[in-house]
Amino acid sequence: MLVYSYSKLYGATGHRLGLLAVHQDNVFDEIIAKRTAEEPAIKAAFEKRYSVVAPNPLAMKFIDRTVADSREIALYHTAGLSTPQQILMALFSLTSLIHEGEKDPYIEASKKMVDARYNAFWESMGMECDHSKENAEYYAVFNIYDFAERKYRHEFHDYFEKYVSYLDFEDKLAAKYGVVVMDGAGMGTDDGYLRISLANQPAENYAITGNRIAQLLAEYYTQFQAH
Repeated sequence: MLVYSYSKLYGATGHRLGLLAVHQDNVFDEIIAKRTAEEPAIKAAFEKRYSVVAPNPLAMKFIDRTVADSREIALYHTAGLSTPQQILMALFSLTSLIHEGEKDPYIEASKKMVDARYNAFWESMGMECDHSKENAEYYAVFNIYDFAERKYRHEFHDYFEKYVSYLDFEDKLAAKYGVVVMDGAGMGTDDGYLRISLANQPAENYAITGNRIAQLLAEYYTQFQAH
C-alpha cells in the first residue's frame, strides 16, 4: 500500500492533499475474500455495513471500502477531493516531472517561505532556531516551563511551574493577547507543551505571535521578582 502526502512537501498543509494506492491484484482483497468465505459472522457484518452503498458488498474492493469508511459509509457519494484540490495535486505532480533530476524551484521557494516563518517566530522570542535536517519547521512545539528557564533562569522555572498552570498560560495568551495556540497534549506530548502551526500565516504574523508569548512570560517574571 502506498500512502503519500502532497501537503507537507509542497507547502500546502492546510489543504490536506494526499493519496492511497494499491495494486489491482493485492493481498488486502485476497484476505477479505478468504475471511468472508470462511467466517459467516464476518461475511454478514461486511454485507450489512456496505450494502448501503454497494449492490454486491462482498465484491467491493478494499480500496473502495477505505473511501466509503472515510465518509462513514452513508456519505460515500461525497468522498474524495474537490476538483480544485485535484487540479492542485496535478500541478504539484507536474512541477516535479518538469524538474525531474534537478532542484524544483517551487519546492525550494516553499522551503524558504517556511524557513522565514520559523525564524521570525523563534527570533521574536529571543531564542535560537533549530535548523537540523530532522526539523521540518512546519510546527513549533515547546515546553513553556523549559522556555521560562531558557529565557530567564532556573529559579524562575521552579516558581513558574509551581504557581502557573500551562493551561492558564494558554488561556491568558488568548484572552489578553489574541493568540490561540494548541495544547501539545492533543498531539501526544506531555503536559506543559504548546504547539503552533507555522504553515498558514505570513512571517510577520509569527513574529507578532512569538513576541506576545514572550511578553506574557515577562509578566509572570515580573510577578516572580515581586514574590
